[in-house]
Amino acid sequence: MQQNQPSTNRRRAERRSLKRVVSFSCLDEKGRSDWYLGTIRDAGLGGIKIQSNRAVALHRGQRLSILCVPEGSRPGNGQEAVQMHGQVVWQDMGSYCFGLEYI
Repeated sequence: MQQNQPSTNRRRAERRSLKRVVSFSCLDEKGRSDWYLGTIRDAGLGGIKIQSNRAVALHRGQRLSILCVPEGSRPGNGQEAVQMHGQVVWQDMGSYCFGLEYI
């Protein structure tokens, strides 16, 4: 899927620039696939933009599970990874970026 990023003026909610490492997994009818690494590039109330560390074949509407470790988290300090779910709304294979809408 090669779709350019939506223009920022079409967004329903403001986005904030971030640089947070995440793990994500594609969800299919049989369960999760392999886990991949990426970086959240921006986030808002409606969704997030993730840049994968490698090419991942995604399709519009595909569901993903995302794990994000809170900033400053260390083993044993009681902070656990936050799990989120989203569905793909666009992907740019050239930059390895894709946009997710929260579900």
